[in-house]
Amino acid sequence: GPKLLNQYVYFTNKETGSDDKPIYFTGGELIDGPMRSNDYIYIDNTNGNPTFNGTVEFKGIKDKNQNTVAENKYPNYATMKGNPPYRILSDTDASKLDFNSIASEYQTNLQNMVKPYSDLQTSPATPTGIQFTKDITLSFNHDTGSDYDLLIYEGSDVDKSKIRYKIKWKPSGPPNATVVKETKSGGSWSPSAPVDTLFNGVVYSTGNINIDSNNSTYLSEYYGNYTLYSEADIKIKDRLIPYDTYNKYFKNDQAKPLSSSDIESIKKYVSANEKSSLNLVAKNNVIVSEPVVQSFLFFEYYTKLDNMKLFASIYAFNGSFKVADYNNDNPAGQLLVFGSIMQNIRGPVGTFDSSGKTKTGYYKTYVYDERLITAAYQPAATPAKDSSAKIRVLGVVKSNN
Repeated sequence: GPKLLNQYVYFTNKETGSDDKPIYFTGGELIDGPMRSNDYIYIDNTNGNPTFNGTVEFKGIKDKNQNTVAENKYPNYATMKGNPPYRILSDTDASKLDFNSIASEYQTNLQNMVKPYSDLQTSPATPTGIQFTKDITLSFNHDTGSDYDLLIYEGSDVDKSKIRYKIKWKPSGPPNATVVKETKSGGSWSPSAPVDTLFNGVVYSTGNINIDSNNSTYLSEYYGNYTLYSEADIKIKDRLIPYDTYNKYFKNDQAKPLSSSDIESIKKYVSANEKSSLNLVAKNNVIVSEPVVQSFLFFEYYTKLDNMKLFASIYAFNGSFKVADYNNDNPAGQLLVFGSIMQNIRGPVGTFDSSGKTKTGYYKTYVYDERLITAAYQPAATPAKDSSAKIRVLGVVKSNN
């Protein structure tokens, strides 16, 4: 199959942030799956070792004082459970996965997979996505009985938007879908005639993509397989959880932190049962933002969602995956990414004190979606390295003949 970038739970070109300061893995953090960095990784083991459950590919480890750690000292800094525990990358190895060339190839190829809404009036012969030439704000079905699976507003302010689109999968299932364009007049929305189409799940914007349900649920539960691509940034204000997994584990409490046993249970369930998946692909940054929690006169107050959950494969080609205002406010608990993270420059998600405890923002729990190994339920337009292939031995049959 194609050499997909999400064959790793975590993949970074550069481990120092945009200010060239190192960003650390710390005690209690979990990277559950194969991991690659084209750089040295930085570890502060003051409060214990981070755990890496898959093979770690990197140039080596640097400690909290930015000194290079000798190989025989690695067990003092990290609990590595992969087989093999790690692989040292040469400069040649690192250059073989170049984000800049992949980003350019990807954006060019994606143009053939999307159309503007006006071109959907004629039913396409093959499944197609929808392209926008401005900022958009979208959310997935978050209420029982909603008349959409995906809701898209033109603009970054839902309250000021005058046009929105409702996309609904037909009972016959993907790619068969219906798109309804609605126009706001006064305080009400007027729908146009539904357009039947073959929807491949791809939404493309030349501006920012904001994921925001614009209500108190702070939840987008998605059904189906989607790729969201922005030529700028993707900003996330909702927890993103696939429909079946949400109903199984989070219906009564989407804000709870997950233990190791919780994670193992969810991994088994997703691998056997979940049929939905999501790619978040940005030319620049993918940012966990803060929703508005209260407005008073001209002032708006923001806060991070406790124990944020993102079930998605995340790509930040020229920028970072990061948390907005990561170094302010109280600790927000666990940041769970269940899928994969690909970023050019590592972005910060929180800070920790001298004892290694989370001071602001989040501590990391990154879990690999094992369906990605076999590309099961892979959304259309999943980024891959052009002109390359991945060959994986899944089993060997022995014959006595």
